[in-house]
Amino acid sequence: MRFMGRTYAAATAIMLAYSAFFSAAASAAKTDDKKVTEVTKKDVSGYSAAEICADMGIGMLLDDTKDIASQVAAAKKKGYGTVKISDGMSGHTEDTENWLAGLKKSVDAADEEDMYIVLSLDSEDLTAEESRNIWKQTADLFKKYDRKLLFEGDFFSRTKIGDKTDAAAAIRSISKDRVLVCSAAEPWSAAGFGADTIAAVSVNGKNSEKLLKTFERLEIAFVNKGIPVLIRGTAPSVEKTAALFAQNAKALGIAAVMADNTNEDKIIKTYKDSAASGTVFDTEEAEENSRIAYTGDIELKAGADGKYSRKIAVSDLLGGIEKDRVKGIRFTGSDGFTLVLDKKGTSAEKECYKKVICVNDIKGDTLEVSSSASSGTRLVEYEVLVADGRLEPYTRYLQFSEKNSDGRCYARAVMMVKYEDVAAADSVKFTFDLDGKTASVTSAKYYKAVSQQGQIIEPDEGHVFVAAVISGVPVGITDKLKVTDIELVGAD
Repeated sequence: MRFMGRTYAAATAIMLAYSAFFSAAASAAKTDDKKVTEVTKKDVSGYSAAEICADMGIGMLLDDTKDIASQVAAAKKKGYGTVKISDGMSGHTEDTENWLAGLKKSVDAADEEDMYIVLSLDSEDLTAEESRNIWKQTADLFKKYDRKLLFEGDFFSRTKIGDKTDAAAAIRSISKDRVLVCSAAEPWSAAGFGADTIAAVSVNGKNSEKLLKTFERLEIAFVNKGIPVLIRGTAPSVEKTAALFAQNAKALGIAAVMADNTNEDKIIKTYKDSAASGTVFDTEEAEENSRIAYTGDIELKAGADGKYSRKIAVSDLLGGIEKDRVKGIRFTGSDGFTLVLDKKGTSAEKECYKKVICVNDIKGDTLEVSSSASSGTRLVEYEVLVADGRLEPYTRYLQFSEKNSDGRCYARAVMMVKYEDVAAADSVKFTFDLDGKTASVTSAKYYKAVSQQGQIIEPDEGHVFVAAVISGVPVGITDKLKVTDIELVGAD
Protein backbone atom coordinates (compact mmCIF):
# COMPACT_ATOMS: atom_id res chain seq x y z
CA MET A 1 0.00 0.00 0.00
CA ARG A 2 2.82 2.39 0.78
CA PHE A 3 4.42 1.66 -2.56
CA MET A 4 1.07 2.10 -4.29
CA GLY A 5 0.52 5.40 -2.53
CA ARG A 6 3.92 6.68 -3.60
CA THR A 7 3.38 5.56 -7.19
CA TYR A 8 -0.10 7.02 -7.25
CA ALA A 9 1.17 10.31 -5.93
CA ALA A 10 3.78 10.51 -8.62
CA ALA A 11 1.33 9.54 -11.35
CA THR A 12 -1.21 12.09 -10.12
CA ALA A 13 1.29 14.92 -10.03
CA ILE A 14 2.73 14.06 -13.43
CA MET A 15 -0.67 13.59 -15.10
CA LEU A 16 -1.94 16.94 -13.80
CA ALA A 17 1.20 18.64 -15.10
CA TYR A 18 -0.24 18.07 -18.57
CA SER A 19 -3.66 19.44 -17.67
CA ALA A 20 -2.53 22.90 -18.75
CA PHE A 21 -3.10 21.73 -22.31
CA PHE A 22 -6.77 21.28 -21.48
CA SER A 23 -7.30 24.43 -19.39
CA ALA A 24 -10.34 26.58 -19.80
CA ALA A 25 -10.71 28.08 -23.25
CA ALA A 26 -12.34 31.39 -24.10
CA SER A 27 -14.33 32.57 -27.07
CA ALA A 28 -15.18 36.16 -28.01
CA ALA A 29 -18.22 37.66 -29.62
CA LYS A 30 -19.34 41.23 -30.36
CA THR A 31 -22.41 42.77 -28.77
CA ASP A 32 -23.06 46.50 -29.26
CA ASP A 33 -19.43 46.96 -30.28
CA LYS A 34 -18.26 45.50 -26.97
CA LYS A 35 -16.32 42.27 -26.61
CA VAL A 36 -17.97 39.63 -24.48
CA THR A 37 -15.77 36.77 -23.27
CA GLU A 38 -17.49 33.48 -22.59
CA VAL A 39 -15.44 31.13 -20.42
CA THR A 40 -15.68 27.44 -21.22
CA LYS A 41 -15.14 25.80 -17.85
CA LYS A 42 -12.74 22.95 -17.34
CA ASP A 43 -14.54 19.71 -16.55
CA VAL A 44 -13.08 18.21 -13.35
CA SER A 45 -16.00 15.91 -12.60
CA GLY A 46 -13.77 12.88 -13.15
CA TYR A 47 -10.86 14.21 -11.10
CA SER A 48 -9.98 12.52 -7.83
CA ALA A 49 -9.25 14.66 -4.77
CA ALA A 50 -5.51 14.19 -5.39
CA GLU A 51 -5.85 15.30 -9.01
CA ILE A 52 -7.89 18.33 -7.95
CA CYS A 53 -5.30 19.24 -5.33
CA ALA A 54 -2.45 19.00 -7.81
CA ASP A 55 -4.40 21.12 -10.30
CA MET A 56 -5.21 23.84 -7.74
CA GLY A 57 -1.60 25.01 -7.63
CA ILE A 58 -0.96 28.24 -5.75
CA GLY A 59 -3.89 30.02 -4.13
CA MET A 60 -4.68 33.42 -2.61
CA LEU A 61 -6.60 34.15 0.58
CA LEU A 62 -9.13 36.86 -0.26
CA ASP A 63 -9.60 39.90 1.97
CA ASP A 64 -13.31 40.18 2.85
CA THR A 65 -12.92 43.90 3.54
CA LYS A 66 -12.13 44.56 -0.13
CA ASP A 67 -14.06 44.04 -3.34
CA ILE A 68 -14.06 40.29 -3.99
CA ALA A 69 -14.65 40.40 -7.74
CA SER A 70 -11.66 42.68 -8.38
CA GLN A 71 -9.44 40.55 -6.13
CA VAL A 72 -10.46 37.40 -8.01
CA ALA A 73 -9.79 38.99 -11.40
CA ALA A 74 -6.37 40.19 -10.23
CA ALA A 75 -5.53 36.75 -8.83
CA LYS A 76 -6.51 35.05 -12.09
CA LYS A 77 -4.39 37.51 -14.10
CA LYS A 78 -1.35 36.91 -11.89
CA GLY A 79 -1.56 33.14 -12.41
CA TYR A 80 -3.20 31.96 -9.20
CA GLY A 81 -5.28 28.83 -9.68
CA THR A 82 -7.24 28.99 -6.43
CA VAL A 83 -8.85 31.54 -4.13
CA LYS A 84 -9.91 31.00 -0.55
CA ILE A 85 -13.00 32.65 0.91
CA SER A 86 -12.96 32.54 4.71
CA ASP A 87 -15.58 33.48 7.28
CA GLY A 88 -16.90 32.41 10.68
CA MET A 89 -20.26 30.82 11.45
CA SER A 90 -20.48 32.52 14.82
CA GLY A 91 -23.30 35.05 14.94
CA HIS A 92 -25.04 33.66 11.87
CA THR A 93 -27.21 30.92 13.33
CA GLU A 94 -30.31 33.13 13.02
CA ASP A 95 -29.62 34.95 9.72
CA THR A 96 -27.95 32.00 8.00
CA GLU A 97 -29.84 32.43 4.72
CA ASN A 98 -28.87 36.10 4.26
CA TRP A 99 -25.29 35.45 5.36
CA LEU A 100 -24.87 32.58 2.90
CA ALA A 101 -26.34 34.72 0.13
CA GLY A 102 -23.49 37.17 0.69
CA LEU A 103 -20.93 34.37 0.55
CA LYS A 104 -22.54 33.08 -2.64
CA LYS A 105 -21.75 36.36 -4.39
CA SER A 106 -18.07 35.90 -3.54
CA VAL A 107 -18.13 32.27 -4.68
CA ASP A 108 -19.85 33.23 -7.92
CA ALA A 109 -17.19 35.85 -8.69
CA ALA A 110 -14.51 33.16 -8.55
CA ASP A 111 -16.69 30.60 -10.29
CA GLU A 112 -17.11 32.95 -13.25
CA GLU A 113 -13.31 33.01 -13.61
CA ASP A 114 -13.27 29.18 -13.53
CA MET A 115 -10.95 29.13 -10.52
CA TYR A 116 -10.80 26.60 -7.71
CA ILE A 117 -12.56 27.94 -4.61
CA VAL A 118 -11.94 26.90 -1.01
CA LEU A 119 -14.91 28.02 1.08
CA SER A 120 -13.63 27.94 4.66
CA LEU A 121 -16.16 28.33 7.47
CA ASP A 122 -15.06 28.38 11.11
CA SER A 123 -17.49 26.84 13.60
CA GLU A 124 -15.33 27.16 16.72
CA ASP A 125 -17.96 28.80 18.94
CA LEU A 126 -20.90 26.71 17.71
CA THR A 127 -22.40 23.53 19.07
CA ALA A 128 -22.21 20.41 16.95
CA GLU A 129 -25.89 20.74 16.00
CA GLU A 130 -25.50 24.40 14.97
CA SER A 131 -22.42 23.59 12.91
CA ARG A 132 -24.13 20.64 11.21
CA ASN A 133 -27.22 22.69 10.34
CA ILE A 134 -25.23 25.51 8.77
CA TRP A 135 -23.07 23.11 6.75
CA LYS A 136 -26.21 21.34 5.58
CA GLN A 137 -27.67 24.64 4.35
CA THR A 138 -24.35 25.51 2.73
CA ALA A 139 -24.22 22.17 0.92
CA ASP A 140 -27.79 22.65 -0.31
CA LEU A 141 -27.09 26.19 -1.59
CA PHE A 142 -24.06 25.04 -3.60
CA LYS A 143 -25.19 21.54 -4.55
CA LYS A 144 -25.17 22.32 -8.27
CA TYR A 145 -21.62 23.71 -8.26
CA ASP A 146 -18.88 21.46 -9.65
CA ARG A 147 -15.89 19.92 -7.87
CA LYS A 148 -13.84 23.10 -8.21
CA LEU A 149 -15.69 24.31 -5.11
CA LEU A 150 -14.25 22.75 -1.94
CA PHE A 151 -15.49 23.09 1.65
CA GLU A 152 -12.99 23.60 4.48
CA GLY A 153 -13.99 23.14 8.09
CA ASP A 154 -13.27 21.44 11.42
CA PHE A 155 -14.83 18.18 10.30
CA PHE A 156 -12.63 16.14 12.64
CA SER A 157 -13.26 18.38 15.65
CA ARG A 158 -14.35 16.97 18.99
CA THR A 159 -14.67 19.76 21.55
CA LYS A 160 -16.26 20.45 24.91
CA ILE A 161 -19.34 21.78 23.13
CA GLY A 162 -19.87 18.77 20.93
CA ASP A 163 -18.65 16.27 18.37
CA LYS A 164 -18.61 18.00 14.98
CA THR A 165 -17.47 15.03 12.94
CA ASP A 166 -20.98 14.39 11.66
CA ALA A 167 -20.96 17.72 9.75
CA ALA A 168 -19.16 15.92 6.91
CA ALA A 169 -21.92 13.31 6.76
CA ALA A 170 -24.52 16.10 6.61
CA ILE A 171 -22.71 17.65 3.62
CA ARG A 172 -22.36 14.33 1.83
CA SER A 173 -26.04 13.55 2.30
CA ILE A 174 -26.72 16.45 -0.07
CA SER A 175 -23.54 16.74 -2.13
CA LYS A 176 -21.87 13.33 -2.15
CA ASP A 177 -19.04 14.40 -4.48
CA ARG A 178 -17.97 17.53 -2.59
CA VAL A 179 -14.26 17.50 -1.69
CA LEU A 180 -13.68 18.37 1.97
CA VAL A 181 -10.55 20.07 3.30
CA CYS A 182 -9.86 19.03 6.89
CA SER A 183 -7.24 20.32 9.32
CA ALA A 184 -4.48 17.86 10.17
CA ALA A 185 -3.26 18.43 13.70
CA GLU A 186 0.22 17.59 14.92
CA PRO A 187 1.52 14.94 15.09
CA TRP A 188 0.57 14.46 11.44
CA SER A 189 -1.26 11.27 10.56
CA ALA A 190 -3.34 10.05 7.63
CA ALA A 191 -5.75 8.35 10.03
CA GLY A 192 -9.33 9.46 9.49
CA PHE A 193 -8.79 10.86 6.01
CA GLY A 194 -10.62 9.04 3.26
CA ALA A 195 -11.92 9.47 -0.26
CA ASP A 196 -12.57 13.05 -1.36
CA THR A 197 -10.70 14.58 1.57
CA ILE A 198 -7.62 16.81 1.59
CA ALA A 199 -5.36 17.30 4.61
CA ALA A 200 -4.79 20.98 5.42
CA VAL A 201 -1.53 21.77 7.21
CA SER A 202 0.06 25.01 8.39
CA VAL A 203 3.57 25.63 7.09
CA ASN A 204 5.57 28.80 7.66
CA GLY A 205 8.96 28.09 6.13
CA LYS A 206 11.67 30.61 6.89
CA ASN A 207 14.65 28.23 6.93
CA SER A 208 15.38 26.23 3.76
CA GLU A 209 16.65 23.15 5.59
CA LYS A 210 13.65 23.02 7.93
CA LEU A 211 11.32 23.63 4.99
CA LEU A 212 12.74 20.66 3.10
CA LYS A 213 12.33 18.47 6.18
CA THR A 214 8.70 19.58 6.39
CA PHE A 215 8.06 18.44 2.83
CA GLU A 216 9.78 15.13 3.59
CA ARG A 217 7.38 14.63 6.51
CA LEU A 218 4.39 15.54 4.35
CA GLU A 219 5.42 12.97 1.76
CA ILE A 220 5.80 10.21 4.34
CA ALA A 221 2.76 11.09 6.48
CA PHE A 222 0.21 11.85 3.75
CA VAL A 223 1.28 11.69 0.11
CA ASN A 224 2.66 8.16 0.33
CA LYS A 225 -0.65 7.12 1.91
CA GLY A 226 -2.61 8.57 -1.02
CA ILE A 227 -3.88 11.61 0.94
CA PRO A 228 -3.52 14.95 -0.89
CA VAL A 229 -2.29 18.01 1.00
CA LEU A 230 -3.14 21.71 1.01
CA ILE A 231 -0.66 24.05 2.70
CA ARG A 232 -1.88 27.23 4.34
CA GLY A 233 0.34 29.88 5.87
CA THR A 234 2.55 32.81 5.02
CA ALA A 235 4.82 32.78 1.98
CA PRO A 236 8.60 32.57 2.55
CA SER A 237 10.10 36.07 2.61
CA VAL A 238 13.44 35.02 1.09
CA GLU A 239 13.21 34.53 -2.68
CA LYS A 240 15.45 31.44 -2.73
CA THR A 241 13.37 29.79 0.00
CA ALA A 242 10.17 30.76 -1.82
CA ALA A 243 11.43 28.96 -4.93
CA LEU A 244 12.31 25.87 -2.87
CA PHE A 245 8.84 25.95 -1.36
CA ALA A 246 7.11 26.04 -4.75
CA GLN A 247 9.41 23.41 -6.28
CA ASN A 248 8.75 20.87 -3.55
CA ALA A 249 5.01 21.56 -3.42
CA LYS A 250 4.76 20.93 -7.17
CA ALA A 251 6.84 17.74 -6.86
CA LEU A 252 4.29 16.26 -4.43
CA GLY A 253 1.13 17.61 -6.06
CA ILE A 254 0.52 19.83 -3.03
CA ALA A 255 -1.64 22.94 -3.31
CA ALA A 256 -0.79 26.03 -1.27
CA VAL A 257 -3.01 28.96 -0.26
CA MET A 258 -0.97 31.91 0.95
CA ALA A 259 -2.19 34.47 3.47
CA ASP A 260 0.01 37.15 1.87
CA ASN A 261 1.51 37.93 -1.53
CA THR A 262 5.19 37.90 -0.56
CA ASN A 263 7.28 36.63 -3.50
CA GLU A 264 4.07 35.67 -5.30
CA ASP A 265 5.56 36.03 -8.79
CA LYS A 266 8.50 33.78 -7.88
CA ILE A 267 6.28 31.17 -6.25
CA ILE A 268 3.73 31.05 -9.09
CA LYS A 269 6.38 30.86 -11.83
CA THR A 270 8.49 28.26 -10.02
CA TYR A 271 5.44 26.09 -9.32
CA LYS A 272 4.41 26.28 -12.97
CA ASP A 273 7.90 25.47 -14.30
CA SER A 274 8.85 22.73 -11.81
CA ALA A 275 8.61 18.99 -12.39
CA ALA A 276 5.86 16.88 -10.86
CA SER A 277 8.03 13.97 -9.73
CA GLY A 278 5.98 12.62 -6.83
CA THR A 279 8.85 12.75 -4.33
CA VAL A 280 11.22 15.24 -2.70
CA PHE A 281 13.76 12.55 -1.84
CA ASP A 282 16.73 11.62 -3.98
CA THR A 283 16.56 8.12 -5.46
CA GLU A 284 19.14 5.85 -3.84
CA GLU A 285 21.09 3.31 -5.88
CA ALA A 286 19.36 0.40 -4.11
CA GLU A 287 15.96 1.76 -5.20
CA GLU A 288 16.80 1.80 -8.90
CA ASN A 289 15.42 -1.11 -10.95
CA SER A 290 13.99 -2.68 -7.80
CA ARG A 291 10.64 -3.90 -6.54
CA ILE A 292 9.16 -4.43 -3.10
CA ALA A 293 9.35 -8.06 -2.01
CA TYR A 294 8.31 -7.66 1.63
CA THR A 295 6.87 -4.93 3.87
CA GLY A 296 6.60 -4.49 7.58
CA ASP A 297 6.52 -1.95 10.39
CA ILE A 298 8.33 -1.45 13.65
CA GLU A 299 6.44 0.04 16.59
CA LEU A 300 8.88 1.73 18.95
CA LYS A 301 8.42 1.26 22.69
CA ALA A 302 9.51 3.45 25.60
CA GLY A 303 12.32 2.08 27.75
CA ALA A 304 13.11 2.78 31.40
CA ASP A 305 15.16 5.79 30.29
CA GLY A 306 12.20 7.22 28.37
CA LYS A 307 13.88 6.61 25.02
CA TYR A 308 11.71 5.11 22.28
CA SER A 309 13.42 2.26 20.47
CA ARG A 310 13.15 -1.34 19.38
CA LYS A 311 15.50 -4.06 18.23
CA ILE A 312 14.51 -6.40 15.42
CA ALA A 313 16.26 -9.53 14.16
CA VAL A 314 17.56 -9.23 10.61
CA SER A 315 15.87 -12.53 9.73
CA ASP A 316 12.50 -11.10 10.83
CA LEU A 317 13.24 -7.85 9.02
CA LEU A 318 13.76 -9.66 5.70
CA GLY A 319 10.62 -11.78 6.01
CA GLY A 320 12.32 -15.00 4.90
CA ILE A 321 13.97 -13.49 1.81
CA GLU A 322 17.53 -14.67 1.31
CA LYS A 323 19.98 -11.99 2.32
CA ASP A 324 22.01 -12.18 -0.90
CA ARG A 325 18.88 -11.38 -2.95
CA VAL A 326 18.18 -8.11 -1.13
CA LYS A 327 19.25 -4.89 -2.86
CA GLY A 328 18.27 -2.66 0.03
CA ILE A 329 15.80 -1.85 2.79
CA ARG A 330 13.82 1.40 2.70
CA PHE A 331 12.72 2.79 6.08
CA THR A 332 10.20 5.63 6.46
CA GLY A 333 8.67 7.30 9.51
CA SER A 334 6.91 10.67 9.75
CA ASP A 335 7.95 11.13 13.39
CA GLY A 336 11.66 10.80 12.60
CA PHE A 337 13.99 7.94 13.50
CA THR A 338 17.60 6.77 13.72
CA LEU A 339 18.99 3.37 12.71
CA VAL A 340 21.66 1.73 14.89
CA LEU A 341 23.58 -0.72 12.73
CA ASP A 342 25.92 -2.49 15.17
CA LYS A 343 26.68 -3.16 18.82
CA LYS A 344 28.96 -0.10 18.96
CA GLY A 345 25.93 2.13 18.38
CA THR A 346 26.97 3.24 14.91
CA SER A 347 24.00 5.01 13.32
CA ALA A 348 23.18 5.23 9.63
CA GLU A 349 23.03 9.02 9.97
CA LYS A 350 21.28 11.67 12.08
CA GLU A 351 17.54 11.39 12.64
CA CYS A 352 15.61 11.33 9.38
CA TYR A 353 12.22 10.52 7.81
CA LYS A 354 13.51 8.16 5.12
CA LYS A 355 16.62 6.02 4.91
CA VAL A 356 17.70 3.33 2.46
CA ILE A 357 20.45 0.96 3.54
CA CYS A 358 22.16 -2.07 2.05
CA VAL A 359 21.64 -5.22 4.05
CA ASN A 360 25.41 -5.60 4.42
CA ASP A 361 25.48 -2.31 6.34
CA ILE A 362 23.95 -4.17 9.29
CA LYS A 363 26.77 -5.67 11.33
CA GLY A 364 25.27 -8.44 13.38
CA ASP A 365 22.00 -10.28 13.74
CA THR A 366 19.87 -7.36 14.91
CA LEU A 367 19.02 -3.78 13.97
CA GLU A 368 17.92 -1.11 16.43
CA VAL A 369 15.52 1.68 15.50
CA SER A 370 15.07 4.67 17.81
CA SER A 371 13.26 8.01 17.84
CA SER A 372 13.44 11.20 19.85
CA ALA A 373 9.84 12.18 19.00
CA SER A 374 7.88 13.26 22.06
CA SER A 375 4.53 12.41 20.46
CA GLY A 376 3.03 10.59 17.50
CA THR A 377 2.70 6.95 16.52
CA ARG A 378 6.47 6.35 16.55
CA LEU A 379 5.87 3.78 13.86
CA VAL A 380 8.66 3.10 11.36
CA GLU A 381 7.61 1.30 8.18
CA TYR A 382 10.00 -0.53 5.90
CA GLU A 383 10.15 -2.22 2.51
CA VAL A 384 12.60 -4.91 1.44
CA LEU A 385 13.80 -4.26 -2.10
CA VAL A 386 14.98 -6.86 -4.59
CA ALA A 387 15.82 -6.68 -8.30
CA ASP A 388 12.59 -5.98 -10.17
CA GLY A 389 12.87 -9.04 -12.42
CA ARG A 390 12.79 -7.10 -15.66
CA LEU A 391 15.44 -7.98 -18.18
CA GLU A 392 17.51 -5.59 -20.24
CA PRO A 393 18.26 -7.55 -23.41
CA TYR A 394 21.75 -7.53 -24.81
CA THR A 395 20.37 -8.27 -28.29
CA ARG A 396 16.77 -7.88 -29.43
CA TYR A 397 15.12 -8.73 -32.75
CA LEU A 398 11.85 -9.94 -34.27
CA GLN A 399 11.26 -12.61 -36.93
CA PHE A 400 8.07 -12.85 -39.03
CA SER A 401 6.63 -15.88 -40.83
CA GLU A 402 5.08 -15.84 -44.28
CA LYS A 403 1.53 -14.45 -44.31
CA ASN A 404 -1.40 -16.86 -44.24
CA SER A 405 -4.67 -16.70 -46.22
CA ASP A 406 -5.99 -14.03 -43.85
CA GLY A 407 -3.03 -11.74 -44.49
CA ARG A 408 -1.62 -12.36 -41.02
CA CYS A 409 1.63 -13.86 -39.79
CA TYR A 410 3.45 -15.12 -36.72
CA ALA A 411 6.10 -13.05 -34.99
CA ARG A 412 8.89 -14.47 -32.86
CA ALA A 413 10.77 -12.26 -30.47
CA VAL A 414 14.28 -13.43 -29.62
CA MET A 415 16.37 -11.77 -26.92
CA MET A 416 19.86 -12.47 -25.64
CA VAL A 417 20.23 -11.86 -21.91
CA LYS A 418 22.66 -12.69 -19.13
CA TYR A 419 22.31 -16.27 -17.87
CA GLU A 420 22.57 -15.16 -14.23
CA ASP A 421 19.47 -13.00 -14.69
CA VAL A 422 17.22 -15.89 -15.75
CA ALA A 423 18.74 -18.85 -13.92
CA ALA A 424 16.33 -18.64 -10.96
CA ALA A 425 13.19 -17.97 -13.00
CA ASP A 426 10.54 -20.50 -14.01
CA SER A 427 9.66 -18.70 -17.24
CA VAL A 428 9.84 -15.35 -18.99
CA LYS A 429 6.86 -13.10 -19.81
CA PHE A 430 7.01 -10.92 -22.91
CA THR A 431 4.70 -7.93 -23.36
CA PHE A 432 4.03 -6.85 -26.93
CA ASP A 433 2.52 -3.63 -28.22
CA LEU A 434 0.89 -3.47 -31.64
CA ASP A 435 -0.30 -0.02 -32.58
CA GLY A 436 -1.48 0.75 -29.04
CA LYS A 437 -2.86 -2.71 -28.20
CA THR A 438 -0.94 -4.90 -25.75
CA ALA A 439 -0.66 -8.64 -25.22
CA SER A 440 1.50 -10.80 -22.97
CA VAL A 441 3.03 -14.20 -23.75
CA THR A 442 4.85 -16.47 -21.30
CA SER A 443 7.64 -18.57 -22.76
CA ALA A 444 9.95 -21.35 -21.65
CA LYS A 445 12.76 -20.27 -19.37
CA TYR A 446 15.64 -19.90 -21.84
CA TYR A 447 17.45 -21.43 -24.82
CA LYS A 448 21.14 -22.13 -25.28
CA ALA A 449 20.84 -21.67 -29.06
CA VAL A 450 18.27 -20.51 -31.62
CA SER A 451 17.71 -20.98 -35.32
CA GLN A 452 17.80 -17.86 -37.45
CA GLN A 453 17.00 -18.30 -41.16
CA GLY A 454 18.24 -21.88 -41.10
CA GLN A 455 21.40 -21.11 -39.14
CA ILE A 456 22.07 -22.17 -35.56
CA ILE A 457 23.12 -19.16 -33.52
CA GLU A 458 24.78 -19.47 -30.15
CA PRO A 459 24.74 -16.71 -27.56
CA ASP A 460 27.75 -14.78 -26.30
CA GLU A 461 29.63 -16.20 -23.34
CA GLY A 462 27.60 -15.96 -20.13
CA HIS A 463 24.39 -15.29 -22.08
CA VAL A 464 21.33 -17.29 -23.19
CA PHE A 465 18.34 -16.65 -25.42
CA VAL A 466 14.74 -16.12 -24.36
CA ALA A 467 12.00 -16.19 -26.98
CA ALA A 468 8.24 -15.92 -27.42
CA VAL A 469 5.81 -16.26 -30.34
CA ILE A 470 2.71 -14.17 -30.98
CA SER A 471 0.22 -14.93 -33.74
CA GLY A 472 -2.29 -12.98 -35.81
CA VAL A 473 -0.09 -10.02 -36.70
CA PRO A 474 -1.44 -8.17 -39.79
CA VAL A 475 1.35 -8.16 -42.39
CA GLY A 476 0.72 -4.51 -43.24
CA ILE A 477 1.65 -3.24 -39.78
CA THR A 478 4.45 -5.57 -38.70
CA ASP A 479 6.71 -2.54 -38.38
CA LYS A 480 4.53 -1.32 -35.51
CA LEU A 481 5.01 -4.44 -33.39
CA LYS A 482 7.24 -3.72 -30.41
CA VAL A 483 8.42 -5.64 -27.38
CA THR A 484 7.79 -3.28 -24.48
CA ASP A 485 8.70 -5.44 -21.48
CA ILE A 486 10.42 -8.70 -20.55
CA GLU A 487 9.78 -9.94 -17.03
CA LEU A 488 10.90 -12.96 -15.04
CA VAL A 489 8.14 -15.22 -13.69
CA GLY A 490 8.57 -17.18 -10.47
CA ALA A 491 11.83 -15.46 -9.62
CA ASP A 492 11.04 -15.39 -5.93
